[in-house]
Amino acid sequence: MPAPDAVRARLDSLFPPEAVVARGEELTLHPSSDEEVSAAVRICRETRTPLIPVGGGTHAELGGTVPGQAVRLSLSRLSGLVEHDDANMTVTAQAGMTVAALQSVLRQRSQFAVLDTARPERATLGGVVASNINGYRRTAYRSLRDLVIGMRVVTGNGEIVKAGGKVVKNVAGYDMCKLFVGSLGTLAVITEITARVEPLPEAEATFSLGAGPAFPTAAVLADPPLLPTAVALLNRGAATRVSGEDQEMVLVRVEGFPAVIERSGREIRARAGGEPRRLEPADHTAYWDRLAALGWEGPNGLVRVILLREDLADVWAALERGAESAEVAVDLLSGTIWVVPEDQGFATVVEILAQTVERSSGHLLLARLPADLAPLPPAQRWRPAPAALPLMAGLKHAFDSDGILNPGLALV
Repeated sequence: MPAPDAVRARLDSLFPPEAVVARGEELTLHPSSDEEVSAAVRICRETRTPLIPVGGGTHAELGGTVPGQAVRLSLSRLSGLVEHDDANMTVTAQAGMTVAALQSVLRQRSQFAVLDTARPERATLGGVVASNINGYRRTAYRSLRDLVIGMRVVTGNGEIVKAGGKVVKNVAGYDMCKLFVGSLGTLAVITEITARVEPLPEAEATFSLGAGPAFPTAAVLADPPLLPTAVALLNRGAATRVSGEDQEMVLVRVEGFPAVIERSGREIRARAGGEPRRLEPADHTAYWDRLAALGWEGPNGLVRVILLREDLADVWAALERGAESAEVAVDLLSGTIWVVPEDQGFATVVEILAQTVERSSGHLLLARLPADLAPLPPAQRWRPAPAALPLMAGLKHAFDSDGILNPGLALV
């Protein structure tokens, strides 16, 4: 259904024609300042119209579904660099800036941000932070909640709020930034982000090992003193998707000085009992990009499980027995498993994983539902449902009392 005429009329009266774009039944607003975002929020709040913050759309299905009758708020005109303080290793940028654009700026000063996201040329900083999907280098560097040290947001009540600061040693007051990371735009519209950055490593490489008892090999390679930045274990389905090779595969990512790379290759050879293959630079980049994108497109859905590392082997074995055709990727350092079920196998995969979660202290998230599965309420996307759901509902009411921001989405 089209947006109500009253909402369209009010938006047209406040914004220039190029900022209000209608395509069929979809109405998208392109504000160029925090004040314009606040004005849009207040209009939608007064008319009880859902407002959907929009980034690059790379994780749009995470957390639930959004109503068809809504105003979409694109941050494409809020995409500039605010400040790069390379001496203090922080960067401030508007939320609509793409990850690829930010990395290009940082590379000019031999720095980078640990934002290992799917399709970085499309993914925006605001979208990545709001979805809180961490990459395979999380353990070696830091999580998104630790990466972000400052924000500007517009709450669902229309208030412009500044949280955190632009220096790492900022300890005054509550750390509100962590509240908005992973909130999926349900509490506030993120308009600006300040994040820590890292020095670019002098060298980096990925070593690949195939065949053999994959899980024991991968587990050994994840332990000190090797200290890789990422270790991924792929079953045949995931390996075929990422590399084109139809066999179980272990990928070990190493970063640092050139001598560290060479020593790591020797250490991997000694531990694995086989000859690792060092990927060409183009494959090194392409494999991790494809791994980050695994399951975020296509009809089959995506399930994420986070467990203690000692429980990963049991899950791997259970999936090998009961869901051989699924695509499975395991982040050995953080204890995260991503599973893309085969056709018609979503319920089977969820049951296998839920049984393991019940026996451990982990949790399961239905990150994407299959195309043929009806939408689920947010609480039913978790196994088990988080004990903090009542608290999360209270926060939602405090920041968005009329419930206009991304209604129907879970706080993940």
